[in-house]
Amino acid sequence: MTNLLVLDETKRHSELRAQVETVLEQVAPLVRETTRLELPSVVNFRLITPEQWQADSAADLSSHVQRFRTRKPRWQAPVINLIERVSLAKFHQVAPVLGGVLVMGATAAGPSDQSTTMLVPEALRHSGVLSRPEYLTQLIAHELTHHLQSLATRHREVWADEKASAIVRSGSIKFLEEGHAY
Repeated sequence: MTNLLVLDETKRHSELRAQVETVLEQVAPLVRETTRLELPSVVNFRLITPEQWQADSAADLSSHVQRFRTRKPRWQAPVINLIERVSLAKFHQVAPVLGGVLVMGATAAGPSDQSTTMLVPEALRHSGVLSRPEYLTQLIAHELTHHLQSLATRHREVWADEKASAIVRSGSIKFLEEGHAY
């Protein structure tokens, strides 16, 4: 049995929290059936502020860099250099501008290696996701798929496998993950 947790860390969006819970309960069995992947025992969705999104997204990006450092596939050195020189620098330039207000949802591994989806209520409103129930349903189902993907890979990146290095070098891994979620 999967425990679907929706936390309103903003303490201002209890109605949205209830909507997300309802959608999760409806789509979870459908996402499982469609993807043929197992649901995690716990699914975490957090309603957070733009500032919390910035902090958590920066921490997630930094943890990806640390994981790259601990593995030593042949193609890793240039990837680490690129991430350090471009990704972190660009993220810190762009994050204050985006402020979590343009990002509808993001799913990342948490400290316990459980996936967590971050939703910024202001972003959902600005992007129009809250204007129609089917938009919120699509977003929740999409992000839930990332939870199943994370469990299926045992919370490790797909690109940790040497065989996947051609996909990584081509920049296609994110499209593979996102395409599956769509």
